[in-house]
Amino acid sequence: MKIFLHNRKDIKVFQNSQPLKVYCKNGNEYVEPQVDADGRFEVQFVKKSEFSGALWFVRALLFWIVGVMGFFTPRYAKCNHSLDCKISGVESNVPLNVSFMHPNPKYGVGVGVKLREEGYRVEGAEYILDKKSCARKRLYSFLSAIGRLAVIVLVVVLAIKAIIG
Repeated sequence: MKIFLHNRKDIKVFQNSQPLKVYCKNGNEYVEPQVDADGRFEVQFVKKSEFSGALWFVRALLFWIVGVMGFFTPRYAKCNHSLDCKISGVESNVPLNVSFMHPNPKYGVGVGVKLREEGYRVEGAEYILDKKSCARKRLYSFLSAIGRLAVIVLVVVLAIKAIIG
């Protein structure tokens, strides 16, 4: 059985708490979940913010330093929403098509997962705003700006001391 994933981006796919390998063929991403003897399966789709982990500050600081004050690191996602969706059902001959709609911070939260086929059970298809990761992202942005300013001031002071004597 194949489950085609449309517009997946940074969503991870799990089955029985184990990550599933995402295959790509002709530009289409898909997974092949294991099916029980009676034809049943359950797949979980998870998206978390970079700031929702336990060691988020250490990771952010490391990338800030390695990326030269964060200038050469990829931007963090604007979306601080999380998704924890489970899809279960019985295997059929028709492949399952799952489409992901990513929330826009300007317009609020909406449905995150849509199925094109009928007859499957979907739980938790909506994005949930992670307020803790929003606060952590604001704190990171503030501390990053203060850190950049401090490094620039330090470089200017050392340059002036080197020139003057």
